[in-house]
Amino acid sequence: MQLTCLLQIICLLNINYANLKLINFTNITCETMDTTISTIEYCYIGHVNELKNYMSLRYALRKPIIKDIGFHLQLMIRSNGWKPFLYGIDIDMCRFWKSNYNAIAKLVFSLLEGHTNINHSCPYKDEKYIFIDNLMNTDISRKIRGLPFGKGLYALNVEWSWKNISRVRAKIYFEVLKV
Repeated sequence: MQLTCLLQIICLLNINYANLKLINFTNITCETMDTTISTIEYCYIGHVNELKNYMSLRYALRKPIIKDIGFHLQLMIRSNGWKPFLYGIDIDMCRFWKSNYNAIAKLVFSLLEGHTNINHSCPYKDEKYIFIDNLMNTDISRKIRGLPFGKGLYALNVEWSWKNISRVRAKIYFEVLKV
């Protein structure tokens, strides 16, 4: 009985080690299409050491955003050019924060937990900034361990709109490494 239990523990440990992935942020680009609504304060990848890096971005809001906030997310993979990979979603953010109706958006925002102020229902009238600060690659790696990402280069294209007009865009480039 003890031998069987020991073998089961060893098998579980091996499965977890086989699924270890390391996300490495490689680049980030940020753009604002309407400077009367928002401007970019900062947008960068910071490095702690060879295996650890983090992403930070901050948009300054020049006007309160009350309702009609849209969010578009498209995951891309690099394979003879950039191609859509798995997920491409459009979210009504005001509706999402009331009911969490989209599982993919729920996953994405759970990855940002503790690093952003994009985590409450509309309106965004008191915020002076929308930010993601010090989002560590190791935290993301731990949270996505079970997802079907193979080794390779990926991009996450994110676009925010207000009143159905695109206002800000960020492209986050990362590499998935097997450890």
